[in-house]
Amino acid sequence: MKKLLKRFRRINYREKEARIRKTVLRRTPVIHHYCPHTFNAGDHFVTLSIRKHLRKCLPEAVFIPKSIAVNRGWGAPHRLRGENIAFSNRYADAVIVGGSDNYRNWSLRIDGREIQKLQPPLFLVGLGISSNDLDEPPLIENQKYLEDIRKTHEKTRISTVRDEATLTFLEQLGVTGVILTGCPALYLGDASEIRLKKTGKIILTFPFPVNRIRLSERYRLLEQTIQGLIQHYGADQIIISCHDDRDVPAASERFPGQQIFFSNDAWEYLELYQQA
Repeated sequence: MKKLLKRFRRINYREKEARIRKTVLRRTPVIHHYCPHTFNAGDHFVTLSIRKHLRKCLPEAVFIPKSIAVNRGWGAPHRLRGENIAFSNRYADAVIVGGSDNYRNWSLRIDGREIQKLQPPLFLVGLGISSNDLDEPPLIENQKYLEDIRKTHEKTRISTVRDEATLTFLEQLGVTGVILTGCPALYLGDASEIRLKKTGKIILTFPFPVNRIRLSERYRLLEQTIQGLIQHYGADQIIISCHDDRDVPAASERFPGQQIFFSNDAWEYLELYQQA
């Protein structure tokens, strides 16, 4: 993360060179942030962490959220293409794409030819690849997406990824210069070290609903593990943490009488985890 910030500082904002200066007089750089907008706490951790750390370089920056996918956003238009490219060209001093599984089946759907029209500097922060199962290759249903990914990287100033699997995936595509930072969510609290506490609640994350739908056998195993820990440590010591609103009914049904936690506020999760 420090290496990313060091490279980002090279982008110097100059008021006189702002694209919109003839229309709007402003003193702060405008950053269009293409990011997920879901009830999943992890998505919120990523978004907040990216903005928190970039403000170390640009403390007066204004972040404008843009929809990263059809089912995860604030309304049309979606993704960094079409009208959004024209919008960013006119109003943004920089464009950031920050998410999690966005290489998975290239959920961004950024077109390799169209992205060349983007004028502000582009930064990809903390992206990742995944598959349907641990033993399966990265999920890319359309081979055209591989070329779109390569072309998008040719346009980027900086690209960072969340894990080694994603770094390997990009290297196999011939993409170089990518920085491995880990998931941005890991840096939200800026804790200097991880410490085990002898007091406090034990928090168990309820299995994400995708596991329930696609991986029923593994989902049952995870549920059995949670139940075993409850029996071992005692129900009063355990909090079941749901990272998605869709999990709450299932968690309440499968663990009746157990304390369930869910929030739309990522900071509430952070406070809970710091006390655990």
